[in-house]
Amino acid sequence: MKSARCCWSPLSRRPHSRPAAATPSNVTVTVTDTTSGTDSSTGGPTTQGTTTTPTTDPSTTEAPTTGAPTTNTSTSTSTTDLSTTDPSTTDLSTGTTTDQSTGTDTGTSDSTDTGSSTGDGVCGDGTIDGSEECDDGPDNADTAACTSACLNNICGDGLVLAGTEACDDGGESDACNADCTVASCGDGVVNMIAGETCDAGGESAACDLDCTPAQCTDGVKNTAAGEACDDGNMVDDDACSNLCEFGEIVLGGNDFTTMPSAMDATGAPYTLQPVKWIPPDSAGLIILSHNGGSGAGPDYAPHFAAGRHLLVLGGSGHMDYWSFITEHFTATVDPEWHETSDCDPDWTRGAAHPITSLMPANHEFIDPSITDHMVHFSGTDQPPGVTVLGKMCHPAPYDGILVTRKYPGGGTFTYMGFAVNVFADATSQAEFLVPFLDGYLDWIGQGAP
Repeated sequence: MKSARCCWSPLSRRPHSRPAAATPSNVTVTVTDTTSGTDSSTGGPTTQGTTTTPTTDPSTTEAPTTGAPTTNTSTSTSTTDLSTTDPSTTDLSTGTTTDQSTGTDTGTSDSTDTGSSTGDGVCGDGTIDGSEECDDGPDNADTAACTSACLNNICGDGLVLAGTEACDDGGESDACNADCTVASCGDGVVNMIAGETCDAGGESAACDLDCTPAQCTDGVKNTAAGEACDDGNMVDDDACSNLCEFGEIVLGGNDFTTMPSAMDATGAPYTLQPVKWIPPDSAGLIILSHNGGSGAGPDYAPHFAAGRHLLVLGGSGHMDYWSFITEHFTATVDPEWHETSDCDPDWTRGAAHPITSLMPANHEFIDPSITDHMVHFSGTDQPPGVTVLGKMCHPAPYDGILVTRKYPGGGTFTYMGFAVNVFADATSQAEFLVPFLDGYLDWIGQGAP
């Protein structure tokens, strides 16, 4: 029976089946780096291109323990092909691995690392190093140019840079624009989150003042787009047509002598009908100026329900006229004309409203007779939809002089108790009556929102 024989590979130091042969004492074994010309066992120089090979079978000899430079030009060939083997060689006497291709020591246990590493540096030391973008030392702050994290303070980082950024929400928000300015319609910056679809920095032919695209019947009057009015509806025979032009305005009453000049100043077209009462539904907007006289007004309820409007200035002390007023407002009537010459100011603006937005907050007329009036409106206990827009200087509760009421159908009834239509001088018209009519017509032109 044959005995088992161990298999071995060329990588084994000695096979199990044969004893290792002794290395002759007169032979120096040298491994040469043919690329760099460095003796890997001693570090000494060798002649470029010289190959020295062991005189014994490399598979049966012990690894060399010493080596010296040699210029042996023997042409014998090593059994190891350096082009196909791992380019690193281990010097067994030192435990050092040498990269054959570069001659570089890649694994000496006692080697010294000569490189330097700064790491991330120390934020706040005043020196920019590592991953720092800046470092102003003690001046670092989240409101400064260099933040407490040593990063440049830029718009969009969520930190407000004092003196430069008004806000910083880390991007666009309903309160802050993407450029770190406070979001506001009319600032020229479109902020979609804030509900803006355009922002021309003001009214333009393409963009309304509310930062929505200009379009007739959207309920926003846009003068730059050529709109005289925009009531936001598709009713063509009311105060504003579907082409955003004023519908028919009829001016009448028993004393309208100064009204045409004031209406001309507003630029609104109108038709003059010199009668005390203009029939309801005869126009989208009826304006009446009264100075006394008897007779109750017609029933304007259908007029209001159809979304049409009525403006009355002045008044009368007759009971039938008074009953007409109290059908719509809480009011009292003095049978005699009287004025506010015993107190001032003659006019004080009331609740914020588009009608009075162009009028003075307080006003004293040059001619006290302009303040002649008979009608006083209560500041409280008004019917639904009533707003007191202006007061005179007489004591409450009946100190209201300008009121408006909006009805469920969209129509409105506005009443000015001062007889400014009759006694107004040019100055009072310019300072009081025309601003009143401008505000009123703009409000009506936008559908009385």
